[in-house]
Amino acid sequence: MTGMAFRLLGRLSVREYAAIVAGFTFVVLEALLHILVALLPTPVIRWFYNRSRVLFNSLSPQRPRPRSGEVCTAQRILRARDFVDLCAVFG
Repeated sequence: MTGMAFRLLGRLSVREYAAIVAGFTFVVLEALLHILVALLPTPVIRWFYNRSRVLFNSLSPQRPRPRSGEVCTAQRILRARDFVDLCAVFG
């Protein structure tokens, strides 16, 4: 049985070996980054999030449009926790 496994590996070209090694390297790198990010405290993650958001907004060609009154009202309704908050939205 082990001879068949080596015959399969013998059929691969150098480019295919390089692709397999690069693929496994990226998978291991992603796993290490996942563990590293999971161990970071929330303020650090929030800081990086805010910096990336500022960078994205500065590089994007389109500026975000100001929200209309209808969208603001919808957001306030979505954030309402109970009936009293809903009544406060409309006075």
